[in-house]
Amino acid sequence: MKKWIAVLLTLVMVLGCVSALADSWYCPECGQKNDSNFCSNCGTKRPNGSGSSGGNISAPSTTANDMMMTKAVMNSDGSVSMAWSGGKSPYNVYYMWYANANHNSGADVQVWRAGSSLISQSFSTRNDFVPGERYWIVIQDANKQECWYDFNPSRKAFTALSGTHMTMSLRKKVNNRSSTVGSFSANEIERQYVSSLYGATIKMTLGRLKTTFYFTSRMALFLPSGEPYLFHVADQAVNSSAVYWESYDFKDVWDWLVSSKGGIPTGQYVFRLYVDDRVFGEEVININ
Repeated sequence: MKKWIAVLLTLVMVLGCVSALADSWYCPECGQKNDSNFCSNCGTKRPNGSGSSGGNISAPSTTANDMMMTKAVMNSDGSVSMAWSGGKSPYNVYYMWYANANHNSGADVQVWRAGSSLISQSFSTRNDFVPGERYWIVIQDANKQECWYDFNPSRKAFTALSGTHMTMSLRKKVNNRSSTVGSFSANEIERQYVSSLYGATIKMTLGRLKTTFYFTSRMALFLPSGEPYLFHVADQAVNSSAVYWESYDFKDVWDWLVSSKGGIPTGQYVFRLYVDDRVFGEEVININ
């Protein structure tokens, strides 16, 4: 009897190991499908809790062409590159910002469409992703087949130069009269932003530069709900100690809020300035 029990226990252990190996996962770094605890392509360790949809890359949807995201990465300049395999061109690219931990519940706060005629299986953008925010990227082919990617690039602190910081003052200009204010009024902006200026003067202090400094500046505003909106991307070259945006108009922000939200939500907003993929500084904006 003991012998048979030992045989059964051995069989259970073997089957358990086979089952564990069969539980494949997708590498969060390169997208390789794996059955062992380390990626066969790049050596990355299997993330904790990874099952058939574990890690930062989800399992591909079940399609005849076996579509799969193979890359989604934020580059050092803040741009995002992505690639996929399988499917039939042309492709559409979509993304959704995570409103909470579950991309299937409330994630469609912000949806973006890259285009309907992407022939190649790769795409790069520099104007759409806020560094450090979590997105759900979806690739859809001509036959409506899909693959997807749970994308969460890390946000770094800016440490490239010593003595760097940002200052910001809110500015408004109504009837040709300019003033610095401590907060904004949602009703006033909605009534007059088309013909008036509601923005800010922003200053980047860079410290003493010995040579020209090249970077990409990005400005994002975070709503009281936490939703991010990227509204400024520009290449910069500076050899002085500071960069100014004098009375920078936030009209794009107000346009987006009015068209997508039906008005300007009141509450506390957070403005962030990025140097490439790094946070340079942030300020709170109150809208009453």
